[in-house]
Amino acid sequence: MSLSVPHSLKARSLTHGVIVASLLATALTSAALAAGTAPRVEDIQIIQVIQKFNAARDGFDASTLRQITADTYIEVSPAGEVIPRGKILDLYSSAHKTNSPENESSEYNVRLFGDTGVVVSRLAYDLKASEQPAHHIDLRVTYVVKRSGGDWKLISAQYTPISSAWN
Repeated sequence: MSLSVPHSLKARSLTHGVIVASLLATALTSAALAAGTAPRVEDIQIIQVIQKFNAARDGFDASTLRQITADTYIEVSPAGEVIPRGKILDLYSSAHKTNSPENESSEYNVRLFGDTGVVVSRLAYDLKASEQPAHHIDLRVTYVVKRSGGDWKLISAQYTPISSAWN
């Protein structure tokens, strides 16, 4: 079963987690009712983990990233670079903290295969260099999660630029 969430959900920090979870539940319920299906608890749990992941990256919270990623986590950057978990944890440690660009996640499509989930979503960034106009970037992100001990953990993420040349 696939469920797309048409509402944009913005998670700027972990302190807004309750608000995001509430908006997420509302969005999932609305989308599911419109499609004539009930949202699965797993869909909500998985999207909450992804939102927590994105908020932890925004906040350079390596501790949370360590909690919600599997030891074998691997990431593929928009440039195609394969980045292992250790490097991600180092990149997002508080020692490297900078101001995160404004970003927004939307268009979640969750598919379950037993204890494994695949989520395709959209991530939009507004990058701004000093004294320059903002540069908008859209990415399609594929996340893979695995249920472990009752919790969902990210095992992979791949970021693919959405090129306007193809639109």
